[in-house]
Amino acid sequence: MDELFGLLALLEEIPCEDADGLSEGAHARQCATILRSERPGDPELWAAGLVHDLARAVTGTTDGNHAERSAEVVRGPLGPRVAGLVALHVDAKRYLCTTDATYRSSLSPVSDTTLTLQGGTMGPDEAAAFAAHPLRPDAVTLRRADDRAKVPGLAVPAMEMWFDLLGASRR
Repeated sequence: MDELFGLLALLEEIPCEDADGLSEGAHARQCATILRSERPGDPELWAAGLVHDLARAVTGTTDGNHAERSAEVVRGPLGPRVAGLVALHVDAKRYLCTTDATYRSSLSPVSDTTLTLQGGTMGPDEAAAFAAHPLRPDAVTLRRADDRAKVPGLAVPAMEMWFDLLGASRR
C-alpha cells in the first residue's frame, strides 16, 4: 500500500493532459468524488476512480496501454474488481463512442485524439463482447465520471482522505 500511496501522491505533481491548470491527482480525486456521490454504497468503484490513471505516475503517459498498466499496479493491493474496472475504462470509452451517437462529441480534445491510439471505435463483435462483460455497467459509470472530472479549481477532498478509503478496500 505504501507504494500505491506514493504513486498517488506523485500524481499531484503531474499536469493533467486533458485540462489546463489541473493535476492528474486532482483529476483522480474529482473522479472518485463524483463516483462517491453517485454510488455511495460502492467504495471499490470510488477506488477505481481514484487510481484509473495511476500509470501516469509510472510511465508518464496515458497511451493505449495505460489502463492495463494501471490495473496491474492496483490488482494486488486493491483486488480484482478495482483492477478490472481500471482495465476497462478505456474500452468503455471506445464502447460509448461506438454505441452512443452523442458521446464522442462530449470528449475533451485530448481524449478524442487518444481514442485512435487506444484502438478507435469498436467493431460489432468487440462491442457485443464488451456489452456482455459483467463489469460493463460499472466500467461505463467510471468512464462517464472520468470524462466529467476535469474541472480546474473544483474543491474536492485531499488525497489523504482517500488513503483511508484505499486502506479499507485492501484485499
